[in-house]
Amino acid sequence: FIVGVIVVIVDAVVGNEAVSSIWNLAILVPTLAMTTRRLHDINRSGWHQLLAWLFPVGTIALLIWYCRKSDETGALNEIQRVFT
Repeated sequence: FIVGVIVVIVDAVVGNEAVSSIWNLAILVPTLAMTTRRLHDINRSGWHQLLAWLFPVGTIALLIWYCRKSDETGALNEIQRVFT
């Protein structure tokens, strides 16, 4: 968050959005990975992220799913039990 604010300030001073574009590309994959992991925690497919494009219905559904409690019997938890 703090780095994002600094990037916006630098963009305003420089006068173009090159730094902001580079920053957005740099955080794209980690953001998708984190969102996919969260959806897998509630036994949803990572592809459900695409629902965000169906504004506002898809975005509201995603927000509700993100706020749900994780499912303790999910596949990811079974894998973690094997390796711990």
